[in-house]
Formats: sequence, C-alpha cells, structure tokens
Amino acid sequence: MLYVTTGILENTAIAGVRPTSTVDLRITNDGLINDSVQIIGFYIDGATKVQYVSEIIIIAPGGALNRNYYANFDAFEFQFMTVNNSMQISVWGKNADDNLNPAHRVLPSELNAIPL
Repeated sequence: MLYVTTGILENTAIAGVRPTSTVDLRITNDGLINDSVQIIGFYIDGATKVQYVSEIIIIAPGGALNRNYYANFDAFEFQFMTVNNSMQISVWGKNADDNLNPAHRVLPSELNAIPL
C-alpha cells in the first residue's frame, strides 16, 4: 500500500491573483493488475485543514487518467492512497489562463510518504 502527499502548497495571491486556480492530477497504472487510488484534497482555512475532494478510482493495467480540481485557495494539499504500488501520480498547478505553474508541480518522486 502506498500513502503519499504533496504536502501543503502555499498559493497566496499576488496583486489579487493566485498563482494556481486549478490542479491537474495525472495518474497512470504501470502494474499488471487493476489498481485503485483514493484522492483526498484539502484546503487550508486559517489553522484548519478542510477536506473538499474525496474520490476512489480504479485504473486498469496500462491505463491513465487526468483529473482537474478547483484550487483557488491560500493553500492546498492532495493525498493519495493506492492498494498496490503500481501508480505513478503527478500534480500540476495551473493559473486562470490554464498555464502551468512550476511552483505547484509535484512529480511522483517528489511526493512525500505518509506513515500508516
């Protein structure tokens, strides 16, 4: 089982505009059997972490999917739990013009393990 997080990503507005307004998740199953991934998204409201995304998806071997979520918050975090370790997960922040925000790009090797 794999349980990882992006960590909290700061998204403070600059001149009234946040650097990231949406987040694209790209997930592939590089394994030989179906695998599931649980996606949990949070935004930070002051000192409180508020869950706003909860989804479980099954991906066939060799399959891929993209998911897009609202992220126009001061800070946000995504966590992922998979049954097998065959998933490759990346997170891509995008601004209001749908351009990538390099500061909110998290590659599979940059995800942080969460102890179970």
